[in-house]
Amino acid sequence: MLKKVLFALFLISYLWLFVQEIKRQAYPLYPYSISPPPSKLPLATAQKPKAGKGKAVSPPASATSFSRPSEREWKYLLQENEKMSEEIRRIKWNVQHQLGNLKEVLLQTVASTADHVPSSPPKITGFLWIKKSAVLLENKVRILHWYLHQKTGMEFVLIPQGSYWINSGGRGRYVYTRPYLVSKTEVTQQTWTKVMGSRPWGGKANVKIGAFYPATYVSWQEAQRFCQKTGLLLPTERQWEIAARGGTKTPQYWSEGRAEDYAWFAQNCRLEGHSYPRPVALKRPNAFGLYDMIGNVWEWCRERYEDIYSNDEFIGHSGGGYSPLFKGGSWWSPLYSPDFRGFRYFLKRLQPLQDSAVGFRVVKEL
Repeated sequence: MLKKVLFALFLISYLWLFVQEIKRQAYPLYPYSISPPPSKLPLATAQKPKAGKGKAVSPPASATSFSRPSEREWKYLLQENEKMSEEIRRIKWNVQHQLGNLKEVLLQTVASTADHVPSSPPKITGFLWIKKSAVLLENKVRILHWYLHQKTGMEFVLIPQGSYWINSGGRGRYVYTRPYLVSKTEVTQQTWTKVMGSRPWGGKANVKIGAFYPATYVSWQEAQRFCQKTGLLLPTERQWEIAARGGTKTPQYWSEGRAEDYAWFAQNCRLEGHSYPRPVALKRPNAFGLYDMIGNVWEWCRERYEDIYSNDEFIGHSGGGYSPLFKGGSWWSPLYSPDFRGFRYFLKRLQPLQDSAVGFRVVKEL
């Protein structure tokens, strides 16, 4: 089975390289390679001399020499070049999109037919197993199990134990983690109201009301109270980054594709007149099947800035003041800003933060 999977991946890679070579040959990018149609742009050419009787007339030197393109000609050439470049970008995105779909179909086929997957997934108190999926991590196919949290109705994916790449603080390294469950989406208004019986976003600015909009205007302390009622936890910074990366090493979890397909940020929200979070799970998920890990709303982490670590592992709160961490960027963050790249962000202030750009998701440690 593994050999078939590797062979299929090889075929997909070969197809991708073949398409790129065809596009490179078919769509040159340089202006001098473009020949404008004579009907659209009559280029300056030498007049053909009239031959007399019995005389062989050779063309003048100007007929065989190239003249410098006029301003009008250059403008036309650059416009045509830009059109071709845009067409190449469109074709490239379509090919990447189709290859992504093929990869997803292949992985789901592996998940449904893999004979090495245990027939009985791990049993977790308070959760119901609902399905399994597959993901390609470090060139290895890994099976992921999905669960339904009975108290909240939220879906969770089980992150397998193992070593994962993180880059917190700009120091890239592999870290080991024990298995844990992480919610598929941010906590929604519907889930918050079901558990807490309140609507802290009611009557506030930059908010849309709806079951599937993320719960905002929730402080770090209020998020902790939600976790106490449900038996869940806010993710540590490490847990959040492992879940967000989805096994990738790139600054964002989409190694290929357009940011607009994966995240909500300033350019497709605030700057288009939508100054509020969008409903969860409208964009494409990361490799783990998690939605909106980057963009839409910032997400609270369990740590505070002064928290205590031992050998790079979170061990507890220091009690040295209120300065919680949140990560991931939001609908307010410009694309590719440091906020949007998922760097750690913290508040050194005494008052709890409540904002339309801050929400949270939850985990369950095993």
